Amino acid sequence: MVFFLSCNAPVHRVGGLVSPTSLSYLGQQVVNQRRADIKHKPLSGGQAMFIFDQLAHLLEAKVPLVDALEWLSSSTHHPNSIALINHLSHDIRQGHSLGHALKAHAQWVGHDLGPLIEGAERTGTTDIALRSWVALTKKTLNQRRRIAQAMTYPATIIGVALFAFIGMLVWVIPQFQALFANFDLVLPWVTRWMIGLSNWLRESARVLMTSCLVLGAWLVIDHTRRHWIKKTVLQCVLAYPSIRKISRHHRWAQIAKRLALFMQRGMTINEALGLIADTLIDPQQSQSLHQIANDLTQGIPLSKAMAQHPSADPTLIFWIGIGEKTGQLGDMLDQAGNLLQDNVNDHIDKLSQRLEPFMMIAVGLLVGLMLLALYLPMFQLSAVSM
Repeated sequence: MVFFLSCNAPVHRVGGLVSPTSLSYLGQQVVNQRRADIKHKPLSGGQAMFIFDQLAHLLEAKVPLVDALEWLSSSTHHPNSIALINHLSHDIRQGHSLGHALKAHAQWVGHDLGPLIEGAERTGTTDIALRSWVALTKKTLNQRRRIAQAMTYPATIIGVALFAFIGMLVWVIPQFQALFANFDLVLPWVTRWMIGLSNWLRESARVLMTSCLVLGAWLVIDHTRRHWIKKTVLQCVLAYPSIRKISRHHRWAQIAKRLALFMQRGMTINEALGLIADTLIDPQQSQSLHQIANDLTQGIPLSKAMAQHPSADPTLIFWIGIGEKTGQLGDMLDQAGNLLQDNVNDHIDKLSQRLEPFMMIAVGLLVGLMLLALYLPMFQLSAVSM
């Protein structure tokens, strides 16, 4: 295989052969090219936090930006992280700023970090902006993790109970069915229903297992379908009022915190709203922020413009109004974001407490049905023997 490398380094020949120095250089170019060809997958929150937290420390220590990026590239082992750092280093060597480079490669870390760093570079506070972004990202990830944990525990308990229930249907119920067949008994309806369900599961086991395997392989290959299923499951989860309320508070808390962060770095409120609206997943909320930004251009205060949208959080509107009156809008946005995050944590705790009774009821129903199906015929057998 022949590699065509676009490099300007001369190839030295010794006795008609390529020198080891040139071979080493070409090998390094091949490695760099393969790194650059890595698929542009977004970095996870933990990977991005590690890179930019370390970069903020290095910049605070007065290490030149290019040297800091080279050190980060040599100290990390994740392919996507290395590829992103190499892209950033290349753009900066070409004379671009860090903010411009981050905007050019927004598919790696999101669309909000680049404009934030551009504003910070104008005021010489790049390291502070990076630290603020890392802190906000950390809080966001921790809150999402708490929400996931609140849902994972009851889902795990119910899943284990269902697995045990299905195992008894497949392996235990047939044994009792053979036992009951030796006696002339009129089985209770719950036992007949369990036996019918057991027969259907055993007859359809191969079809169900094959379907699950094919569906799993299809989802692994087709990323678009996987995203659609993930979105559908999320919509079903959000149908629960308490979870929908937590999600709404969480989204508005992140909007408030990001607005405060952008304004502290010198960005106007209109620019910040437009940028945040373009990065939101919820189209309805994104449209609301764009409409609020348009209202601001017509001279309407932010609190009044936001109050016109039913989805806006009243707590956020209240603190924005105070910030407009006192001239401390950025600080009040940050305070509102903190309060909304505290509300999210409180709602998560309440959700966990509410889900526990439902979890116990579901497990109790499964166990009760199984006990009734097995023990009612046993009582009949004991009566016949007597």
